[in-house]
Amino acid sequence: MPAIAIMKQFNNFQQYSICFFFPYHEVSGVPVLFSRMANTIIDQYPFIDVSIIDYNNGAIARNFTSNDKVRIIEFKDGQRVSPPDDCVLIMQSILPYAMRPELLIKPKTKILLWTLHPENLVPILIPLPGLRNIQNHYFQFYKTIASLFFRKRIKLCKEYIRIANIRKGLYFMDGPNFEKTIKYLFLDRFDVDFLPVPSVPSLFKEEKTINTDVIYFCWVGRLCDFKSHILIHTLKKLSTIAAKTQKRIYYYVIGEGPFRERISMLNIDNHYFKLDMKGPMTPDALDRFLATEVNVLTAMGTSALEGAKLAIPTILLDISYYPIKGDYLFRWLHDTKDYDLGHDISSKDYVENNSSLETMFLSLFEQYEELSRKAFEYFKNNHDIGVTARRLVSAIEHTNFAIENVPPYLLKRTFLRKLYDKMRGFN
Repeated sequence: MPAIAIMKQFNNFQQYSICFFFPYHEVSGVPVLFSRMANTIIDQYPFIDVSIIDYNNGAIARNFTSNDKVRIIEFKDGQRVSPPDDCVLIMQSILPYAMRPELLIKPKTKILLWTLHPENLVPILIPLPGLRNIQNHYFQFYKTIASLFFRKRIKLCKEYIRIANIRKGLYFMDGPNFEKTIKYLFLDRFDVDFLPVPSVPSLFKEEKTINTDVIYFCWVGRLCDFKSHILIHTLKKLSTIAAKTQKRIYYYVIGEGPFRERISMLNIDNHYFKLDMKGPMTPDALDRFLATEVNVLTAMGTSALEGAKLAIPTILLDISYYPIKGDYLFRWLHDTKDYDLGHDISSKDYVENNSSLETMFLSLFEQYEELSRKAFEYFKNNHDIGVTARRLVSAIEHTNFAIENVPPYLLKRTFLRKLYDKMRGFN
């Protein structure tokens, strides 16, 4: 959409200033997301000044070293740094006492919190190595500790979230992040604003068709523990379905990780099913391969969007740290709710004796064009980076949340928190 047309959509057409904060050296999800959003806003919203607070040569900053449209504010460990006056500070959601101590936010600086991980707003009650993860695996333990020793802190965290939400300063990337937040803070449900993670549209415009002699499936993603158990379950199911229906399936696995050997050693090949371990690919090579060689994608997270943006019917898989034991209910990406791109598998994800995957597989032969269209429309309407950018700019307009609204007690780090930060190298 042309910049002038975009500008007319916003109420006052006034100059805005935003600042992304995420000082980090390594390439990971948040720096990639913030870099993409900054680039899109620069290109499409010339009335917005963009600043970034990051390390010199940090994961975000190094994407803009030769771009004079972005102001880089250098972050240094142990030295105070402030966002520009009158900007909206955009951060991954965080509890106030866990913010980097170097970050000095003026009382009236507006803040936009973007919840990009299920634990962003969950207090770490025992912030010590080896103990901090216990609460994620044993909710009853967490609930007991919280009710006995941390009632005041939980109460203030709830108040922080309530204020941020009322003042339009809190957004969630999807339903699962919201659900974990309300569960671990013992919150009643409330109306929530979503800001889904985006993906960049593909340059490939292949017309999607299917050769019914062989259906080419593909997995895209790292082969690590929480992704690989559901992948192994899917492979075994498809191998059985291929033999049962006597319809050939060729399954590519694109990715690398500690489970690679275990997956490659699965004894699942038969006359109708073939597994092909392709290894990792560059983004351009992946786009080209998916567009020309793949009929169906199975994936989770933003990897699922790599198929949908190419109009490839995409089966969304969920997270499990343990082998799948039960009749997991498969679903299409375009049928997901609240922008969910994969959640922790629970009892709600099992339906005894269901034939969901076989039904989905057989529908490819009769409804492929419709499934292709639905996949692309889901991406275009919900996760196209232009859509997310419009939502972000609207959020910038409406946030009225500032650090002066935060309960003062929550700005203070406890002794355990200071010790934890010291061990992480923070001052």
